[in-house]
Amino acid sequence: MTPADLERLIDRELKRLPGPRAPQTLLPRVMAAVARQAPARTPRGWSSWPRRAQAASVAALLLFAIGSHLSGPAIGAAAAPALSRGAEAIAVVAAPVQEAAATARVLGAAASVIWRLVVEPFAFCALVMLAAMCAACVTFGLLLSRVALGGALHS
Repeated sequence: MTPADLERLIDRELKRLPGPRAPQTLLPRVMAAVARQAPARTPRGWSSWPRRAQAASVAALLLFAIGSHLSGPAIGAAAAPALSRGAEAIAVVAAPVQEAAATARVLGAAASVIWRLVVEPFAFCALVMLAAMCAACVTFGLLLSRVALGGALHS
């Protein structure tokens, strides 16, 4: 008997064997283990709070709303001087931002010139070369799968 015949015989006998089966007790044991675990605590909504906690939260919300309403004019009067100085602060911050925008425009123009002079003439050639390499890789992969991994050419 040749090694190829022996390999075919062993392969045929192994394929005749039934697949592995789980024991009959596996499912009941898993279900029992899941049932033994404590259920995960889920966050509860406001309606499930105790009545005293609900009343306290409503009272706190009302006090906050009334306090905000009554202190609004006082806060506005205190903030007016700071708001008038805000325009000056904005002008101080805006100057560097405008300089950065001008620098970005110059760098963008330089990048555009470099693209047109250096990269663009070779871009089409590089694209064709990339497509050829991709096609070669796909072809090599198909041949490898057929020859080395047991495809149609192997049998």
